[in-house]
Amino acid sequence: MVYYHFTPIDNLPSILKSRTLVNKSNGVFVCDSFEDLCKFVTIYRNLNGYKLDDLAYISFETDMELEESFDHDKEFFNGARAYYSLDDIEMENICVSLFS
Repeated sequence: MVYYHFTPIDNLPSILKSRTLVNKSNGVFVCDSFEDLCKFVTIYRNLNGYKLDDLAYISFETDMELEESFDHDKEFFNGARAYYSLDDIEMENICVSLFS
């Protein structure tokens, strides 16, 4: 299955070198559709003051089992679904893209 994760561009070198999304606090969150990822990006940008040019997204596959996250209000996020792991997520078939 393909998952999507967004991150500030400054994080890309370490992510690509390790091929891992590192859990720095409360889990690593991803989406299973680009459309859902964009819903989270919109809110994240507004809350944290990022421009779209400051962010990149990664599509990847993993053999890890991820759990659906219910820590957000799906209605607020227009039905967006997120998945997470409390462990670092090891990635395969990685593709990085810019939003702009």
